[in-house]
Amino acid sequence: MNLKLLISALLAIPSIAFAGNAPFCVVSGGGNSCHYWDANTCRKAAASLNGMCVANQQIQQSRQPTQGPSFGESFRRGYEDAARQRREADEHQARMRLYDAQTRAASQTSEPIPAEIRSSGLIVYRCLGSGGDTFYTGTPAVGCVVVALP
Repeated sequence: MNLKLLISALLAIPSIAFAGNAPFCVVSGGGNSCHYWDANTCRKAAASLNGMCVANQQIQQSRQPTQGPSFGESFRRGYEDAARQRREADEHQARMRLYDAQTRAASQTSEPIPAEIRSSGLIVYRCLGSGGDTFYTGTPAVGCVVVALP
């Protein structure tokens, strides 16, 4: 007698453990019941409960593979990122070389720079105006060169 009870208890464990993980659910006024492993049983139960049989959305979502970018897309992105980084590094090095050259030139110049600009504590730039006149400023602009450092 105890053996029959033990066997029936062991057979009930899998159905209890997987009660909410079955692929089909009955949706009725009483709520969702997701413990149907085949569609026919689910449809019969749904008909008797005046409900409907649907696929278990939690199972369907968990089975959806997460799809990342393809190998070609990953390769293209990596190539573009590397090219951008190289271009940015080259631009930075070019700016630093220009700044160093302007700094050396500014330290060797003896141009008469207006006192109010020299005392501003800014880097002084010599610019050529549209009328061909030269002016000094503390703001860098295209066509200007460094002539003095603070």
